[in-house]
Amino acid sequence: MLATVSGCRKAQSGVEIVTIQSGGTVEIEMIRLPGGKFFMGSERGIELERPVHEVNVKPFAIGKFEVTQRQWKAVMGGSNPSKFTDGDDLPVENVSWDDAQSFLKRLGNGYRLPTESEWEFAARGGTLTDFFHEEKQGKTGEYAWFIGNAEERTHQVGKKLPNPYGIFDIYGNVWEWCDDD
Repeated sequence: MLATVSGCRKAQSGVEIVTIQSGGTVEIEMIRLPGGKFFMGSERGIELERPVHEVNVKPFAIGKFEVTQRQWKAVMGGSNPSKFTDGDDLPVENVSWDDAQSFLKRLGNGYRLPTESEWEFAARGGTLTDFFHEEKQGKTGEYAWFIGNAEERTHQVGKKLPNPYGIFDIYGNVWEWCDDD
């Protein structure tokens, strides 16, 4: 099943949303980001995140939502590795890096996982802070499912507020894979 770009529309901050149709049965919305320079890493984080350093990323597209079980099943021929299967709009989980590579290969058209730099650029949403919502003290639960509010399970994608680029669930709900480490 190869994916094709079926249309674009402008989203907030001048970002484009690209809709990908796979097999005519499922759409995967991508947000096209402009790229640019930013400071990656954190002095507050784990040792691997140090030191803070300037990174330049080229324009790229990233999923507006985590890959759902509906999308995974459509692309992977019905298989579903998820533990929580009580909703097709839940994110797919229990996926290895190799599983993600197989999904992308079946999706076609050169889609790949984001690099760690691209993921962090997207996650920060154009802000200068480690987390895009840092200025909103105590508001993490409005943007993310995490151990304090998830009740030990995944939740339907897109139910929390998006980041400034219009990306949902960039923090929390499930772990995301990057192409590099």
